[in-house]
Amino acid sequence: MRASLLSLATAVTLAASCGDQAVPPLQSAETCAGAWQPLSARYFGDERGDFSFAPWAIAYANGLIYYDTSTTAAEIVALPVAGGSPSPVVPFQLAVTGLWAEGDHLLFANGSKFYSVPLTGGTPSLLFDALGGQQIPDESLVQDVSPTHFYWNALDMSADGQSGMSVWRAARTGGNPVKLGFVPDNVVLPGVGGMALASDAVLFAGDLGFSAVVPFDGGAVRALAPGGDYYCGVDSSGAYWASVVGDPTEERFTIVFSPADGGARRTFWAYPPRHTLPFRIWQTGDGSWLVIALQRFSDGLTHTSFWELDAAGNARLLACDPGGGNLSPYIDTRPAFTPEAAFFMASYVEATGTLAWEIARIAR
Repeated sequence: MRASLLSLATAVTLAASCGDQAVPPLQSAETCAGAWQPLSARYFGDERGDFSFAPWAIAYANGLIYYDTSTTAAEIVALPVAGGSPSPVVPFQLAVTGLWAEGDHLLFANGSKFYSVPLTGGTPSLLFDALGGQQIPDESLVQDVSPTHFYWNALDMSADGQSGMSVWRAARTGGNPVKLGFVPDNVVLPGVGGMALASDAVLFAGDLGFSAVVPFDGGAVRALAPGGDYYCGVDSSGAYWASVVGDPTEERFTIVFSPADGGARRTFWAYPPRHTLPFRIWQTGDGSWLVIALQRFSDGLTHTSFWELDAAGNARLLACDPGGGNLSPYIDTRPAFTPEAAFFMASYVEATGTLAWEIARIAR
């Protein structure tokens, strides 16, 4: 996915360099780069030089940002929202694929295994293991939690030999897991896009406008209205995509939305600035949405930009990264939000070709 977005960013830059005589001038990155605030040192790997992969989850609670360091000597740590040195919470040698702050503890997932640990640290408790302790590959790619259940997907095969993913849930009070449904690859590819919980169903969405709704009651899996070209996000209300508008050489994009109730697709953000490709969107929890985009600025470089949309569709540029081009961060993991700020895990390709990541903040 990162490679395809970099290709699109190159296309945005190249197309913007042709025929710009009649278009408004591009904004200077100097007007927004100062709002990008790194909070942590960059992670490159452990003391043996092993690569540190960017974490898949981040959470906020009580003035602290919680995340998995994802190094070989892995641990979940807590970082003050003002920055500084992170404090260890719990060592955990496996990938943390989901992380949620809940009351006085953290819930976290490693595939289809779900754990709990106090916010203050301690020994993690295994709450549920969909594999039942079997030492076999865990093929769950996305997970979520509600106050009453754990949810996950798993690579699977239908009875007639069609590949896809099955969707499961298990009560947090105990009992056997329940298979909610099966989604074929030709509806939504497993691992492409995202997963969200509605009040009565699990939603999936991916590239090329594909989506699926899997009801909790075991009813038939159904598709949402066909979406757009590039997956941007999915939440309890529906799925979002970026689509090309008009003449492709003009590099104009819009965000379209397919509602979870099965209604018709509609335009969500009609007029992003020219040469601005939205690639992720999330609800912030207070009635607005955060959009991350690849945007060309007046320096001729494509920067990662951060926009906030309100319910009326009004857009406000919050920040952009100062590097631009190949030095811009890639952000795929849902941020942690407070009323004052958003916190990100930002991945980079250094000028030397080294891969790295850091925790960063922008004010809202």
